[in-house]
Amino acid sequence: MTETSPSCTFGTGPIIKAGYVGVPAPGCKVKLVPVNGKLEARFHGAHVTPGYWRAPHLTAEAFDADGYYCTGDALRFVDEAHPELGFMFDGRIAEDFKLSSGTFVSVGPLRARVISQGAPYVEDAVVTGLNQHAIGLLVFPRMDNCLLLSTLPAGTPAAEVLASEPVRAFFKRLLDGLNADASGITAKSPYMLRTSMTMQQMTGPFGTWTAQNKISRVYSLVSDYSTGHDAERLFAKGLTEAGGKIVGSSRTPMANPDYSPFVQRVKDEKPEALFFFAPGVEDGIGLLKAFSDKGLDKAGISFLGVGDMTSDSPTLEALGDRALGAVTVLNYSTALDNEANRVFLKAYADANPNSKPPTFVTVAAYDTMGMIYETIKRLNGKVTGDAAVKVLSNMKWNSPRGPISIDPKTRDIVQNMYIREVRKVNGKLVNHPIGVLKDVRPD
Repeated sequence: MTETSPSCTFGTGPIIKAGYVGVPAPGCKVKLVPVNGKLEARFHGAHVTPGYWRAPHLTAEAFDADGYYCTGDALRFVDEAHPELGFMFDGRIAEDFKLSSGTFVSVGPLRARVISQGAPYVEDAVVTGLNQHAIGLLVFPRMDNCLLLSTLPAGTPAAEVLASEPVRAFFKRLLDGLNADASGITAKSPYMLRTSMTMQQMTGPFGTWTAQNKISRVYSLVSDYSTGHDAERLFAKGLTEAGGKIVGSSRTPMANPDYSPFVQRVKDEKPEALFFFAPGVEDGIGLLKAFSDKGLDKAGISFLGVGDMTSDSPTLEALGDRALGAVTVLNYSTALDNEANRVFLKAYADANPNSKPPTFVTVAAYDTMGMIYETIKRLNGKVTGDAAVKVLSNMKWNSPRGPISIDPKTRDIVQNMYIREVRKVNGKLVNHPIGVLKDVRPD
């Protein structure tokens, strides 16, 4: 920044990752001050401006009592046990705000999450909601990619592109995912229940399963943002507690990453498996292409993915046999062999004869509608918020994803998680279930 030119920190060590800002420059003093749950970086030194020209009131606002310049930027240690490794950028405190409920909104990480999970159709986003009851998003779409997604001809007006079914469906899935990911969200309101899943339900148990199935040396590769960090931490916790070990880790940039150098690094490390998490199915395509092209499968390295990294469409359609053997964890697969899933798949195909296969998001919406219908039926149409929550909080449901229930204490979902391996069945690539983690709680 101008007030501290030329720089306060430099990255000169072995760490190369998005968001890394390095260690303090010689002669620069850094003070980290707790502000709204983060650590604001404040700097002092000969390189820091003494103040603003003929604006003493601005100078007074910009410096603390000890003469340190208050940046409004948050930093965190790369590793608190090794502060000599330096700092990671942790967002702009000056941009953060509170909702009318008192909930603090960390704008920087949320904006980055919207852009990364919205790739490649989101250019940028503005987070709003100061003193409001809910967060708002003003999204700037990438119209060239949205046009391709819409399948409309070149020259179609932007309004028609954004109103097209494929584009609207993508942004609905994005919004659903942003709302559903966070654990503990049901505690925000007594009228809130979850029917989807949480990151914790997948990653921690998946780490445990990995070690228990004699895969003990794993390299971790995740997107460099908050949910990626959570996925890495939870998987590593489950893996190590069951006797496994993380032998190396890297974090990839969120926007249009080139996975080839990361995959080569994994190959050089010679782990038994690669654990991978990223926010979009496009990342699964890019990573698995590099995984196959670099020959990791032939080198005996297994692929372990979280979420829908091997979606029926577009991932398996795009990759073909290169996806064979990839293992993922998720709460659903179209290949599940149960009566509820067979009924669902037939009804879905009849109603949508030209659509792509259903996903875990489709099934969550299907279950939600069914549970709402059942609640109305049990209440004989006399629905109030309290009565509906009471019924739903004790709901047990036979879902296409297997038996699910709502825990009455937390109003959160309890469900199976499936370990799926990409196999060819009757000439078709499918996510074939090879293991079941039964009745996994969200916490």
